[in-house]
Amino acid sequence: MNQLSTRGSTLAGRYLQAIGVANGDPIAALGYVEQQQHRWTDYSQVKAAVDALSLGQTGTHLTASVGDSFLELVRPRALLWKLPHLRVVPFATDAILQTAGASSYWVGEGGLKPMSAPAFQRLGKLARRKVVGLAVVSNELLRSSRADAIVADDLAAACAAGIDAALFDGLAGDDDRPASVTHGALTVPATAAPLADALAALALFKGNLTTSAWFAHPQTAARIGAKNPGAGQACDVGATGGRLLGIEVFTSEAVPKTAVSLVDLSRIEVAGGRDAELRTSANATLLMTDPDTGTAKPTSMFQTNCIGLLGEIIVNWRVGGPAGSAVSITGASY
Repeated sequence: MNQLSTRGSTLAGRYLQAIGVANGDPIAALGYVEQQQHRWTDYSQVKAAVDALSLGQTGTHLTASVGDSFLELVRPRALLWKLPHLRVVPFATDAILQTAGASSYWVGEGGLKPMSAPAFQRLGKLARRKVVGLAVVSNELLRSSRADAIVADDLAAACAAGIDAALFDGLAGDDDRPASVTHGALTVPATAAPLADALAALALFKGNLTTSAWFAHPQTAARIGAKNPGAGQACDVGATGGRLLGIEVFTSEAVPKTAVSLVDLSRIEVAGGRDAELRTSANATLLMTDPDTGTAKPTSMFQTNCIGLLGEIIVNWRVGGPAGSAVSITGASY
């Protein structure tokens, strides 16, 4: 575990551990933290955050630092924060996207200077949306010496998976979640020749290739590379990414195995991703899904001697620009 993720797991995880062990009572949580004075190297930071919570100061930089440390665990896991060329915008602010720029001309002596009119598209406002990770742990686990790292890492992985799933599953958005960056993309039916399919997608693509990237499932990317050994930069791709037709390839388990998409990243606007909140509950009743049957049933945290943990991140995105800013190869079974 690198230094960045270690800091996140201790501060965010120990904050969760303290308020979880105390069943959400900030005064009892403060007492628990006091007992760890000689065990926790970041004792003073955890104490300050729990102390601020006990005083109802949830908006202070003290509790915000806990959210920041949690985000330090989420960002390396979520592909969203690894992508270049994204446009960062504020929430609830009208945005305008330039779809056609000004033109320049060569003009002879005494000649008329032509005029050009840039074209713009009004995108409207990005609303505040949130992705929520939920986990349930036993009281015994929460009191274990490694609970701080376990619970923080688990919640971070859940939030990152939720973000990437919405980013690449191809679905339309709704009141709860943003649309996938591949929703509404032009499509190319896959054949048995992935390199030829990529060239067909490129022929339909209307975005800026210098700010674009391919997205594929790791297995799909590995199979594309295996089908084109020795192709050089034209197809130097594997499970961890690479380049296809000289364009960078990003891989994620969230991308459907049957789709390979080319997206102009400069057309993606992202808001938020800078605020996170952590909460616990020992009295909630949660709908928990049975992994064997797939059915959900109400489960009482109190009756099962468990604690519910919640990590919440405020984030939203959208894709602007003309049709053809995203093209997907569909039905890829390479």
